Amino acid sequence: MNAPLSPAAAAALVRARFGLDGVAEPLPSYVDENHRIVTGDAGEYILRLASPQEPIAVLAFQHRVLAHLADTGLPAPRVIRDRSGDDLGRWQGRTVRLHTWIPGQPLARVDPTAGLWRDLGTHLGQLDAALQDLAAAAPERPFVWDLRQSLLLARDLEAVPDGPRRARIAGVLDRFRDRVLPVLAGLPATPVHNDANPHNVLVTVANGTPAISGLTDFGDAVRAPRVCEPAIAAAYALQPPWVLPPLETAAALFGGYRDTLPLTPTALALAPDLIEARVAVSVVQAAVTRARDPGNAYISIHEAPGWQLLDWLQAGGRAELAELFR
Repeated sequence: MNAPLSPAAAAALVRARFGLDGVAEPLPSYVDENHRIVTGDAGEYILRLASPQEPIAVLAFQHRVLAHLADTGLPAPRVIRDRSGDDLGRWQGRTVRLHTWIPGQPLARVDPTAGLWRDLGTHLGQLDAALQDLAAAAPERPFVWDLRQSLLLARDLEAVPDGPRRARIAGVLDRFRDRVLPVLAGLPATPVHNDANPHNVLVTVANGTPAISGLTDFGDAVRAPRVCEPAIAAAYALQPPWVLPPLETAAALFGGYRDTLPLTPTALALAPDLIEARVAVSVVQAAVTRARDPGNAYISIHEAPGWQLLDWLQAGGRAELAELFR
């Protein structure tokens, strides 16, 4: 594993490769090493240093997504080329990228209203509607964060102590294999952001009213059935502590998405199981990463509330969501 850059070294890298003078601030991350770069009149940016194991084809697809969104005018990070004209430069065995900064504060720092959740659903629907026109398909790879590949989680079950919790995850995977996969494979797919958790969703406030200003971190972008997008967002939006009742949150989020980009009854029938599968992936991967990298607190921020949401889903929440979506 590469040693993280100091803020001074990150600023020097941006100065040398992109010709921008600024101050660097490390940002929490899961795989990439990220730094916020604040300049004077030239604006703000995110420096992203990819893991050496990240395939270049995956990073190139992410940039195709961002370039396509730039053409549509939707708020998303813009890709900055370095002095050599490269958007995916190499530095000490790692891929270096610079993206523009999206204004706003993370949704995780805001007490969301039903209107804000609907706004998020609308924004995700607009994003996915725009990406339907993207000709390039995401490169296929083993990727547990791709909901279609949730069964890959079985290889990591030993990270969860043997007992009721491991049995809970095994039950989620059984339902996914039996109920979801046979139907999911037949739904039309489109590129999706794939990680609209409250730390990747940005909010601005005007006249006291919060509104979604955009999404950051397209590092998990994949090609998947569109219902996966709001289901993944809901897997985080429904986690305790609850500002709103979970069914109200789900209704607003899915309502905003569906009013922008239709979802079939068949797709909506899968939504409760897709939500549950994403939460299962999140809590298990948190355990895996904690064992490998005990100092990475970012990956564990959804772990405890994720288990609470799984409890709620098992205690009747999954059936309530199914009835709501019907």
